[in-house]
Amino acid sequence: ALMPGLTRKMLGRVRFIACQHEEDAARFRALGAAAEKVAAFGSIKFDAALPKGHADQVAALREQLGLVARLWLAGSTHAGEEEIALQAHREVRQHFPFACLLLAPRHPVRAAAVCALARRMGFAASLLSDMKRGAERSGMRGRPAPPEVLVCDSMGQLQQLYGLSDIAFLGGSLVPAGGHNPIEAALCGQPLIAGPHTFNFSQVMEAFAEAGCLTRVRTAGQLAAAVLAGLQNEGPRRAAGCRALQAVAERRGAKARLLDLLRREIRAAAGDGEAPPTAGQGSRCGGAATPAA
Repeated sequence: ALMPGLTRKMLGRVRFIACQHEEDAARFRALGAAAEKVAAFGSIKFDAALPKGHADQVAALREQLGLVARLWLAGSTHAGEEEIALQAHREVRQHFPFACLLLAPRHPVRAAAVCALARRMGFAASLLSDMKRGAERSGMRGRPAPPEVLVCDSMGQLQQLYGLSDIAFLGGSLVPAGGHNPIEAALCGQPLIAGPHTFNFSQVMEAFAEAGCLTRVRTAGQLAAAVLAGLQNEGPRRAAGCRALQAVAERRGAKARLLDLLRREIRAAAGDGEAPPTAGQGSRCGGAATPAA
């Protein structure tokens, strides 16, 4: 800190600091926070759950689009990553000629450009909205032929696409964007693939790496190899997906612990006398600080 005395004084006015990770807690202690007023409680992101009816929604979308081939997803991709994913898909299709790549750009406004890129690279590509409209128009007369590449062009469908796919690449990680939340994919029992740039979720990604359900890649060739390893080996792929689910389950409960902390603080502020937890009591919780009265 530039002004350590002022920082310590300010932190002395804080009743308790609940951090996501021990690294964060250590930084607060180094800044002068009292050790007994700081604890790492974990991330509330692990308390996420699939929306109600998710499995039925996924099944309905699969039926609507007529998707029966092997599917892999590149989710929340940024500019520069789609070309890498498409290069990898070219190799994947050499082994699985009917495989489909689901591309979900982080910003759907880019979907048309991504679809055009896929076509320039020689793929039969469609926007998800166009496929849906085509399926509705065809009705009983049959569906349009499944595309080689399907590009999501709407918000709010990524979780369903994770449910559709067999294996998922997490975007924002082959370019220095810092990556995106991997828990959404893990909740669908997905083996995870990511590039080297995951600093936005470094501790979360480390948890999945330790669980043995995350593969790191840097190139189109490595991405293709990771996808093929999953598609060609169903047993290990499903086992990795189960380890991803287990890694999430083992880290649940942060939201409840945070709410318990807030209830304690409210009671203490109201004079009911129950003190906030100390660092020795606190397990793990999402980051929050409660100022002294």
